[in-house]
Amino acid sequence: MEQPPLSQRIRRLEKDLGAELFDRGGGQVTLTAAGHVLMREAPELLKRHQRLRSLVLRAAESDPANPPRPWSSLY
Repeated sequence: MEQPPLSQRIRRLEKDLGAELFDRGGGQVTLTAAGHVLMREAPELLKRHQRLRSLVLRAAESDPANPPRPWSSLY
């Protein structure tokens, strides 16, 4: 049986980070120490990512060598 998409993404993230984020034993799911670190740091990381994306898109739109693409606002 294939895992649901969310579970697949979590497993990929765990593999990428090299740490399990959830303790899946005992019939319940709880955060590991690594999971707690991720939960604490993720909001700031996401804000910084959004800011970086905005700055890069603004720079790209103002660069005459890099004309805006009609799909750039979709991402």
